[in-house]
Amino acid sequence: MDSARIRSAFCSRCGLTNPRGCRTSALSGWASDARTLSEGGWGIDRAHTKQGYAVLIAIGWTLFWSILIGSLYLGHDAWTYLAAGERLNAGHALYALVPGDRPVDLSPPYFDVPLLSPPLIAVVFRPLAALPWSIGGWSWVAITAAAVFYAVWWLTRDLKGLAVVLILGVGLGWATISGNVDNLLLLGYVALWRFRDDPRTGAIVGIMGIAKIIPFVLVGYLIARRDRKPLLWCGAGAVAVLAISLVGAGVDAHIAYIGVLERSLPQPGSLPYLLGIRWLSPVLLSIGTMVAAGAPVRWSYAICLMTIVFGSPVLTSRELVALLPLLALRS
Repeated sequence: MDSARIRSAFCSRCGLTNPRGCRTSALSGWASDARTLSEGGWGIDRAHTKQGYAVLIAIGWTLFWSILIGSLYLGHDAWTYLAAGERLNAGHALYALVPGDRPVDLSPPYFDVPLLSPPLIAVVFRPLAALPWSIGGWSWVAITAAAVFYAVWWLTRDLKGLAVVLILGVGLGWATISGNVDNLLLLGYVALWRFRDDPRTGAIVGIMGIAKIIPFVLVGYLIARRDRKPLLWCGAGAVAVLAISLVGAGVDAHIAYIGVLERSLPQPGSLPYLLGIRWLSPVLLSIGTMVAAGAPVRWSYAICLMTIVFGSPVLTSRELVALLPLLALRS
């Protein structure tokens, strides 16, 4: 076995870097390989070791904040989605509460409906809502928490990445315990850049857009790639998932969601709220999409993520986590 194969095996085993970008010393021959194994920690050099420590600290930091925040905040979004699934299963209106429905926190005047997301998430929760609430709700929290930890693991490649994770620690902990669907979108953002040469990633944008609307900003990134195939995949993904949503929630729920968008106000902390301009969010999202469409691909990806975060009518430490995939641009 030559040294290149040993390096490739160890890189893929530790999972800390792309084997193509490995900076392990180019040793050759069995004598050099033996020296690497004895001096470099079984083929993992100092760069790998530092990276390993960075990943462990990043995971530990995220876990610390999730436990701390979890002692006060118990999966609020997961229970909101669970209640939405229960309403659909019972044949009740999705965006209104009637006697017998699971209580959901409202926050007028910012929103007076029991669900701010499009109907798709309620459709996803219909089978989970058929299970005992503790199983359905906590299963979702576990899945979305795993998505956050995976993103942290994959994106933390050095001390700079660790520094970003440390800064976003509160938001990462909040996201981990919340069960918000944005945690899964985080993986979508990472995949868009990690597999950027595959036009099928356009479908990810379509799916995320139907799930949360604002990710449609990433259409600007697809346009910047100057290839119509990702755009076609985006349309196909959006149409397929919208069809599922329509079948699972009905046309009335989708029409009602338009009214939800019209009535909801920007929430404290967001730029539209701070500037007192209610209609600012759609303007920022539209401008960001157009600017991204004309920018170089790398810049386009960054512009889209920043637009998604700062153009949203909701901005807290949890929403800032969507900036984490910017670390992927180093690959």
